[in-house]
Amino acid sequence: MDFKVINCDDKSFSFTCLLHTYFGVPDVRKCKISGLQELTYVDKVASGERFSEAKEQVTISENVDRVYEKTPAYWEHLVTAVNGGYCISLQKHNMPDTVVWNPWIEKAKAMTDFGDDEYLKMLCVEAGYVSEPFTLKAGEIYEGTQVLIALPASDSSL
Repeated sequence: MDFKVINCDDKSFSFTCLLHTYFGVPDVRKCKISGLQELTYVDKVASGERFSEAKEQVTISENVDRVYEKTPAYWEHLVTAVNGGYCISLQKHNMPDTVVWNPWIEKAKAMTDFGDDEYLKMLCVEAGYVSEPFTLKAGEIYEGTQVLIALPASDSSL
């Protein structure tokens, strides 16, 4: 998926972007997300506090809404235990942030377009430019990319 913004104006403007990727999973509690260790993240559940990710593989067992900031220009995350026995490789370029989200029980029940138990069957891991707005000068072009690759679980490095 490519994301492209062209500034045809004679003035600069700022924007944020996020490519919403929601993965269907048999059980979110069995998923593991790699490629986040030692990154700083904003924990929106904990009132926007900043933390450093200590885990090699992040797992989900509660309401999670995190913005992992400033990953390198080219970066990859692996998500295990996706439907069909696959792992997903999420590769990104020029999208320095990664959001990990799952509403868990109470928030899922409060969402009108979300079944009460659907939180167990989904995981959101998405590339974006959200921790700081990107300023695009007059006549400039911004391009960001997210590539999703389905890998058989036995072929992943997890």
